[in-house]
Amino acid sequence: MELLEVTYRIQTPLFLGGVDPHQAEMRVPSIKGALRFWYRAVDPAYTRMEEDLFGSAQAGKGQSRFLIRMETSSLKSDVIRKKDKQMLEKLKKLSYLSFFLTPNSKEKKASLTPHSGKKKKKGSRTPNSEEEQGRGYLAPKQDLKFSIVLRPPVKGEENPPEAWHSVLASVWLLGHIGGLGSRSRRGFGTVALKSWKLTGNDQADQWLRELPIAHGAESMEKWYQRWLEGLSRIQSWFGDVSKADHTVIDRQASFFYGAQGYGCWDQALFEAAKDLKYFRKEPSHSCDRIALGLPMISQKRHEPEIEYKPIDFERVASPVWIRVVQAGDKFYPVFAILSAPYPSQVETKREGKRIGKFPAPDVSSILRQFADHLRQRQYQGEGGQ
Repeated sequence: MELLEVTYRIQTPLFLGGVDPHQAEMRVPSIKGALRFWYRAVDPAYTRMEEDLFGSAQAGKGQSRFLIRMETSSLKSDVIRKKDKQMLEKLKKLSYLSFFLTPNSKEKKASLTPHSGKKKKKGSRTPNSEEEQGRGYLAPKQDLKFSIVLRPPVKGEENPPEAWHSVLASVWLLGHIGGLGSRSRRGFGTVALKSWKLTGNDQADQWLRELPIAHGAESMEKWYQRWLEGLSRIQSWFGDVSKADHTVIDRQASFFYGAQGYGCWDQALFEAAKDLKYFRKEPSHSCDRIALGLPMISQKRHEPEIEYKPIDFERVASPVWIRVVQAGDKFYPVFAILSAPYPSQVETKREGKRIGKFPAPDVSSILRQFADHLRQRQYQGEGGQ
């Protein structure tokens, strides 16, 4: 049996659940979906292995080739309530990134959405609200453990190199720049690859050993060096990504880390939030901030809200990922600036009615400006290659 055992360290609060948002729950489909995302991000020919490895709902495609077994008995969850003043204070400080994770934020967001119907009357209350029940999350400083069993295509044979390359790359990337759950692009749900072990395939075990684990590095410089070394090795397996028809790590991708470390995860995330907010609030970038994610609602003082929406796209996720990395006894903010598709036109709406449309901004240029902004803020780092 070809078996990969993985341990991630949860670095920041992880908001992930099922139907009930008040109950934190680590789910196998969420992990599999995240692994699929990072595999697609690095393999330019992902279509050759994606459906075979991860499965497909299309007729005749069948289930995924690997099975995930998860250990959840040791995971401790908590709930955010008004009496949890310490966590609420942290989320309040991080409100620029965590605006809908706090109690009552769900109702507030709905009242600001053009298609939500009538606005909620001031002072009204709904039963079983976020304020009363709170939102569940998995706390930091605990380990998430799971194993991957990879079934060979034919009984008695070993899996081909591209199968294990795909699995190892996705597990490694998720544990170095990815995250799980709500607001994972904005630093929440950060998971760090702590350890892994592969049995049943000697060649695949050798490939695993070629990927250094950056978590546990005594300095941020060494963490970054290990990150670049592992990324370069993964890219050598798959070749260069040249087309960004989804989020990809190509030659234009860049990675930066803060020069100063902090004693807690929330302090590092707060600095990242400040630096992102500063860039988006600069007068020279006030219109270009739509490049960092759509749809977006904007409102000037004493003026009605305006919603910016992509044309021919349902939504555009931000190509900028924020992460918190622990090196030594300090926590550091990390930015990953990736490449992703963007619509050619953007429309504006007020109260659900279109008021205009205009050509989309040059996203590549804006992301380069953002990288320059991080350098000016004393961030270190460059591109992936």
